[in-house]
Amino acid sequence: MNSKTDFTMKKGTVTSYLVVGILGIAACIILILLGMIPGTMFILFGILGFTYYAWGKKKILIAFKDEHLELKLAPAAPLTIISYKDIVDVEEKNSNIRRIHYKTTGGKVKKIAVGLKTFEENDREIILQNLRECRIV
Repeated sequence: MNSKTDFTMKKGTVTSYLVVGILGIAACIILILLGMIPGTMFILFGILGFTYYAWGKKKILIAFKDEHLELKLAPAAPLTIISYKDIVDVEEKNSNIRRIHYKTTGGKVKKIAVGLKTFEENDREIILQNLRECRIV
């Protein structure tokens, strides 16, 4: 397993969430000042943008531990812990998405998709290498 084991969201994506948050709040304020009350719905874009910004700035999305893999790919998503021995397959859906097939405690096979564009370019290669090694273990 590679020496780097914890991966966060790339800086450009985090910054774009901040921009969405600022623009959403600004649009809401401008539309209220113009008397367009339905424009207040833009506050939701602002809130979501700031939420994703705060979450993405510090949250580890993928962590390769000694015995298992931890995934937390969205703010509202639960932390998924997958034992390396339970990984059945890592499917290449396309060049940017990998699906991890794993067995649950009940023996059922579940899938979780990992979008690689979320990570820095050099981190993608390390993640793919670690996923290949997980399947071998």
